[in-house]
Amino acid sequence: MTDPTCEKNMDQGGCKGRRCDKALTPSDKVCSSTSAGLAACTLAECQMKCANASKAAYGGIVESCDHFAYDTTDKDCYVFNGCADEGFSDDYNLYNLEYPTKAGAYTRSHFCSN
Repeated sequence: MTDPTCEKNMDQGGCKGRRCDKALTPSDKVCSSTSAGLAACTLAECQMKCANASKAAYGGIVESCDHFAYDTTDKDCYVFNGCADEGFSDDYNLYNLEYPTKAGAYTRSHFCSN
């Protein structure tokens, strides 16, 4: 039996074959190699998009992201605010974004200079 709530972050490998229900959980598709208007991204970029998710950033419905799902084949990324009715997905792996990771990613992306 699979735990119905993914609490594994990217470093822990996430939860294979899992995704939050897009109809029940506020979500935005932020990367895709197959959807018009979106670009493919890597898993690390997907995590960064979750860390920086806001209505202002994407014009979507997610105000704050704590889970993200990534499809390694199509390079699709969904960011989620919460995770209602997590279930099986043959395409996606689900990851929890913990606050220290979120704060660190946000700080690096907004305040670091080269």
